[in-house]
Amino acid sequence: MNILTPSLIPYRKKDKWGFANPQGQIVLPCIYEDASIFIEERARVVKNDNFGFIDTQGKEIIPCVFEEAYAFQQGRSIVKQEEEFGFIDIWGQIKVPFQYEDLSDYYQGLASAQKKGKVGFIDLAGNIVIPFEYESVEDTLGSFQNQLVPLKKAGKVGFLNQKGEEIIPFQYEFACRFCEDLAMIELNQQAGFINTQGKIVIPTQYDSVSCFYEGLAVVEKEGLNGFINQKGEEVIAIKYDFAHPFREGLAAVELDEQTGFINQRGQVVIPFRYDFATHFVGDRAAVEQNGLYGFINQKGELVIPCIYEDTYGFEHGLAEVIFEGKKGFIDINGKHYFED
Repeated sequence: MNILTPSLIPYRKKDKWGFANPQGQIVLPCIYEDASIFIEERARVVKNDNFGFIDTQGKEIIPCVFEEAYAFQQGRSIVKQEEEFGFIDIWGQIKVPFQYEDLSDYYQGLASAQKKGKVGFIDLAGNIVIPFEYESVEDTLGSFQNQLVPLKKAGKVGFLNQKGEEIIPFQYEFACRFCEDLAMIELNQQAGFINTQGKIVIPTQYDSVSCFYEGLAVVEKEGLNGFINQKGEEVIAIKYDFAHPFREGLAAVELDEQTGFINQRGQVVIPFRYDFATHFVGDRAAVEQNGLYGFINQKGELVIPCIYEDTYGFEHGLAEVIFEGKKGFIDINGKHYFED
């Protein structure tokens, strides 16, 4: 595996949080009400029900004064004060004033924002790049894939470029961002795919579809799921009760209320024996058995036992889990970074 355990890990001691090294030794004292992983050399912490950030030396470089705060992306964090959102930089300087009802993270230098119920886009300096005249951004996760973003106006969805120019007309009931050069669209309550010129390349004939991942997309017809390629060819039969997109060459699929994993040829490589499973991240996928969660590797071996009430999966080498009703973090080997 290529995932490395971070050098500083959020550590819970009873009801207080600090940070430990990978060996589990506390190196930053447990004085906070909550703590998150380090991203861009800043970790979000909570004190007196307010949010702030510390640096890797443990210095509270951004005081705990915000009602909400989110992880840094492209050197900016979304923060909230007096019910309005703005952006700060990694030193706590306000870069976009508190004036928005909602904000998304920056992607390629632009962030969606909501003001007076309308959505537009701002740049890193807070300048308005796309005016506030849209009802919603249909897919904010990496919005400007292929330099295009799906927006809704007058009840219909179209695509704009980063200059705010209309590239694909507002004509769809729903649409998602471009993934692997194709975007999902809905017309007459049926889903298909368009290319970046707006041409329908896979007909709107499915009840629902996922984005393309690793060359394949999940499609649903009459309550069953399978996979198509970018030519629209059905390469894995539409027969599963549920299917997750492919990650790391495997997809979790459900059949007769049991979940297993298939490869891109549709062959079962991990048997149907789980109540639920997520996709793989760094050779770890969360699985559920008898109401509890653990993790398997791509060989199907249970490498972290099913003892957790919930999990959000691995990110940056750590997984957030709920154990005996309390939040904690584990590494890819299942080492606990919490104690009661």
